[in-house]
Amino acid sequence: MYNFAVCDDNPGFLDLFCPLLKRGLEGTMPKDEGFKLIKPFSGGREVLEYIETQRIDVLFLDIDMPDFNGFELAKRLCRDYKDTLIVFMSAYDNYVYESFDYMPFAYMRKQRIEDDLPKTLQRVRDRLLQSSRYVTLIIENVEQKLDVKDILYFESQKNYYLAHMANGRQYVCRGTLTELEEHVADLDFFRVHSAFLVNLEYVDKVTNDGSLLIGKITLPVAQKRQKQFKAAFFEYTRRKMGI
Repeated sequence: MYNFAVCDDNPGFLDLFCPLLKRGLEGTMPKDEGFKLIKPFSGGREVLEYIETQRIDVLFLDIDMPDFNGFELAKRLCRDYKDTLIVFMSAYDNYVYESFDYMPFAYMRKQRIEDDLPKTLQRVRDRLLQSSRYVTLIIENVEQKLDVKDILYFESQKNYYLAHMANGRQYVCRGTLTELEEHVADLDFFRVHSAFLVNLEYVDKVTNDGSLLIGKITLPVAQKRQKQFKAAFFEYTRRKMGI
């Protein structure tokens, strides 16, 4: 069972969009998986109160709301509820690139909602049903499979490297980052520095001083790799949002 929610302060838009979304989900989501469309929220604080006790898998979120706007809510969700897929909705195209900072799953234009929704729902379905991707590493001389979505980044340590995990754990792995880089080439990892190989899924921000942020962790980006990294990160973000 997947939980879908909508947050928008415009009752007229909710009256139009919610039935449209319900019909779209009925035609897109597999019958054996099931979904629940939660009663719509009129503001970001309502979403935060709800998500403290109940899971939201996909949130269709208006950006331009008074008091607590969509970007402010997305910032909180990215920090505390990373598994929630955010689909921004707005009548303004100029919000598209600003929204990149919050790593949304998709961006839909309200004036084209009937055209954008089916394609977005198909991508949502594929993401939710996507089987986990694994990478096989040698940890303490034993081959183990780690789920890619659980790995923040790898750090070189001379003749071995560390796998830094989202849950705070670290694994000591045999091998070199150069060997590993080839192994994970198709899994959205990027070698930002001779000592660091990062999962683009977890990059929260690219700074102007030649570094990146993963949560509260700051990692350097080598000067000779900055242009290539920014291009790769932009392409990853564009592909993830489907634009």
